[in-house]
Amino acid sequence: MRKLNSKFFLAGLIAFGFASCDEENPLGGAGEVESKVGELYILAEGTGSRIFNTVDLAMRDNDFITNDTTTIDGAMVTRAGAVVKIDYGNGASGSDGVLREGEINLLMSGGGDYMVSGTSVAGTFLNYKEAGKPVTGSFNVANQGNDVFALTLTSLSVTDTEDNTFSLSASKTLTWVDGFSTIGDVSDDSYTLSGTSTGVADTITVTATINTPLSYKSSCQYRLEEGIINIDMAGTGVTYTSGSIDFISDDACNNLYTIELNSTDGGFVTSTLTFSGF
Repeated sequence: MRKLNSKFFLAGLIAFGFASCDEENPLGGAGEVESKVGELYILAEGTGSRIFNTVDLAMRDNDFITNDTTTIDGAMVTRAGAVVKIDYGNGASGSDGVLREGEINLLMSGGGDYMVSGTSVAGTFLNYKEAGKPVTGSFNVANQGNDVFALTLTSLSVTDTEDNTFSLSASKTLTWVDGFSTIGDVSDDSYTLSGTSTGVADTITVTATINTPLSYKSSCQYRLEEGIINIDMAGTGVTYTSGSIDFISDDACNNLYTIELNSTDGGFVTSTLTFSGF
């Protein structure tokens, strides 16, 4: 990977899809590397979240359950025995406007019914891209019973528009609150997500812990209702070594969150920002 492109903190947030109310750069040069790494971290987390959502929608689709085939967000989904293919072909735009191409290949084990405890779905990618950029690595979704799933990401690698890459590994627990058993109906889907993740961008490492479970509701326009993620960074050029992202719980499903970054000398900065979806 080439050296990370640095940019001012505010510019990095805008490229990330967030907008700050303060036009002044709150961190200056010391925050340039941290903002870029933060951007890459969220890109990877968002990619993993979207991929899980696609797999889950396919597995709980009536046509897929009955006929081993369906269409999910522009992709053709087919099953042959334990092998499931989610095929975007040469490109299909989803409901989020993102162009995807290539394949997500799944292998089911422990049974063929995603809804049953003990069933696992292991996923890999074949020439898979989002917005023209490659996604590689692997993942696993395991039904642990009682509407709880274990989600694992292994070296999920994403690339941004400037060709910087980020590799993310994660171990998370997804607990359904509502909607899991309503096959073919996503309108009532609600679940929480907890766990940890680690990532690498160039010489910078990121460790993240979901401190307060992330709460997802399909009825919310931006899906993510509330939750807090604690983040630590280490590596060349890092001054702001820790921070937190708080998806505000009392904003009535609006896309607001507060980010606080802390420096090694005791300084910190706090901003309230907006996001376009998680």
